[in-house]
Amino acid sequence: APIALDHDLLQVGIRSTRQLSRMVESLLDIQRLEEGKAVLDPKPTSLHNLLANAAQLVQPLAAEFKQRLTFELADNLPFVSCDADMILRVVTNLMENAVKYTPPGGRVTLRCGTQARGDDTCSFLEVEDNGPGVPLPERERMLERFYRVPGTTGEGTGLGLAIASEIARVHHSHLQVLDAREGQGLRVRLELVG
Repeated sequence: APIALDHDLLQVGIRSTRQLSRMVESLLDIQRLEEGKAVLDPKPTSLHNLLANAAQLVQPLAAEFKQRLTFELADNLPFVSCDADMILRVVTNLMENAVKYTPPGGRVTLRCGTQARGDDTCSFLEVEDNGPGVPLPERERMLERFYRVPGTTGEGTGLGLAIASEIARVHHSHLQVLDAREGQGLRVRLELVG
């Protein structure tokens, strides 16, 4: 006699398998980055275009979570030498987190510009939300492998920000986890020179 499969149980198994596969890929990515085995392909990159591409990728998720994406883009922003695919991965991850952890009807702002840093000028990218924010003691831990802020729900593995942090590091930068500019929320900033 044919074996009857429980459709719901099968879907749970498929989701679990996908999540495990993503976790293994993420761990391999972190290891490559930490060991210097990740191959960078730095090219002059438009941060405007990079943010537009990230927004296009995240827009369906934003619509699902009833979030509004807004932009604050500086004029005449110089091109930055970076691995565009890797930086796109960072920005997309930051946006997805902001969308998922901000209550429905919230706002996620993508921002880029330039700022003086010592004798040089650096370009920056920011993803800011008006969600509940993250307590100060938890902010640095957010960038650790497998760490999830207490009370966080959802299917995440706690690896996305660790990978984003490593990508920033191989670009001679780091992620800054800050208060939102106005009101409550969280702002994550990446500075890029060159």
